[in-house]
Amino acid sequence: MKISFDELKNLEPSLTLLSPDSWQDSFVTISTVKKLKPQSLIFIKDKKFLKLFLEATANQGMPSECAVVVNKDLRTQAQESLSPEVLRKQKCCLCVIDNAQLAMARMSKLFFDQLNSVCNDMVDGRQMGTAEVHPSAWIAQGVFLGSQVKIGKDVQIFPGVTILSQTEIGEGSVLFPNVVIYRFVKIGRGCRIHASSVIGADGFGYYFHQGVHHKIWHLGSVVVEDNVEIGACTTIDRGTFADTMIQSGAIIDNQVQIGHNCQLGKGVVVCGQTGFAGSCEFGDYSVAAGRAAFAPDIKVGKQCQIAGLAGVTGNLPDGSIVAGHPARPVREWLRAEAKIRSLIKREEKD
Repeated sequence: MKISFDELKNLEPSLTLLSPDSWQDSFVTISTVKKLKPQSLIFIKDKKFLKLFLEATANQGMPSECAVVVNKDLRTQAQESLSPEVLRKQKCCLCVIDNAQLAMARMSKLFFDQLNSVCNDMVDGRQMGTAEVHPSAWIAQGVFLGSQVKIGKDVQIFPGVTILSQTEIGEGSVLFPNVVIYRFVKIGRGCRIHASSVIGADGFGYYFHQGVHHKIWHLGSVVVEDNVEIGACTTIDRGTFADTMIQSGAIIDNQVQIGHNCQLGKGVVVCGQTGFAGSCEFGDYSVAAGRAAFAPDIKVGKQCQIAGLAGVTGNLPDGSIVAGHPARPVREWLRAEAKIRSLIKREEKD
């Protein structure tokens, strides 16, 4: 199923085609400016996003049959950056709209409904005959499987687990009691997900406009690669328009929050009560100690060490060792703490 240009224009009348003069194709999803997909809408709300989009097209090429939808104040700049020849070659179009952020929120609901129309989580997929369960899988009483769920060889699923439609659980993985896996999630081989964790719930994405929080409907999901361990009561949000990713060998403690679009690298260690805001990147084999916090869009390099209670508010290069709030090199933080302590003692003597 696809959504036509006319359907989108009926929802947002300010949507105006700039180039080419006419457009007949339809769309299947929405792309981020970093991960471009064919037959998608790409919303560009400001100059920063236009720059990111142009960098992505330079590296990945322009995806075919997409629509680039820019905020009205970017019209001239976008037309200068995206020539009709490039658009014509890739069968793409350039559009302008009054409020790209609001339009993205409203249009995302159309794609969300289309994506989820194939799902049925009211009747167990085994009863409907749509679930695929390997004969060696061990499934306890009180487990619910949605439509089109796939359960691999030697999987163990404990009582109270809910696995919603279109989800895949890889060979040898174990889901402990009351785990909830939302739709379209992919769990790799040899994973262990402990009690009451939630994988794939909607991310915290809203656009505030004229006194209303407009929900951004999430079309991405969560991909957990092989041999990942996820502690009890941990939550991993689905991506907005691209997947949240947990790479192989990651170890995640209890009560960790991982926001939408986050990318956690191979072999990372994340200790209890750590929180990642949306779109964070945490490099291979980095370690976050307990209750560390990461601001949105932070990029942490490989083999970094983040101290407990640290507040990471900026990007960190490979091998960084940081502490404090805001997080800074650990020796600098220790010197600052020692200086503060000496000043306090001096004041107490005076």
